[in-house]
Amino acid sequence: MTTDTRSPDFLTIAEVASLLHVHRATLMNWRKAGVLRAYRLGPAKRLVRFRRQDIEALLQEECGRC
Repeated sequence: MTTDTRSPDFLTIAEVASLLHVHRATLMNWRKAGVLRAYRLGPAKRLVRFRRQDIEALLQEECGRC
């Protein structure tokens, strides 16, 4: 798995919030609760990214409940 911060496999907090129509703080709460796994990337590990595959799996899981 690549850890390039510009990779299409990784999404920023803002991108995921927009896709899921939730606030950024909600994503961080979900991360802390273990709902979504976040990855720290970059030289200082300060960049928080979410894997596109994890977001798609969450969406499929939620759509299955509808």
